[in-house]
Amino acid sequence: MIDMDFIRQQLRAPSTTGHQATELGEASNDLKNALATLEQYQHLFPNAQDELKTFVTHPELIELISSTD
Repeated sequence: MIDMDFIRQQLRAPSTTGHQATELGEASNDLKNALATLEQYQHLFPNAQDELKTFVTHPELIELISSTD
């Protein structure tokens, strides 16, 4: 199950470096980079292919990303 509340909180929370995203767009770029990394290395977790596909095609996630383009 995808916890969109958690994702929303993380998009607005300071990163581990203590840097607070100044805009949702900045956090969205971090999310895009994370998704690209997951897709690039998906071969490392073959048992989670269905979960990854469900995650990256989640309508709210797509909306979050496209709203900042």
